[in-house]
Amino acid sequence: MSNLKGIGQVISQIIRENGWEERIHKQELYLAWDEVMGPAVAKRTESIYLKGRRLFITINSAPLKHELNMQRTRIVEILREHTGRDLVDHVIIR
Repeated sequence: MSNLKGIGQVISQIIRENGWEERIHKQELYLAWDEVMGPAVAKRTESIYLKGRRLFITINSAPLKHELNMQRTRIVEILREHTGRDLVDHVIIR
């Protein structure tokens, strides 16, 4: 028998052993925002960060901010579907 592992298994092991999983999941979430919300929203997004299970989004357009605030629950669902991870409970639009 061989002890050879696939490259994916080795990378996953290194990520786990170094505690990088959370950082990688956050990065995936940040990238998902632009992909899921589209270029118009991405262009007006000034900052995005995850603190605990709350995703803070700063938008530079008042009408868009209002529209997104009304869809916060749906945004959480879309991000969960897109990333396949349950990282966000609340979206706070500023």
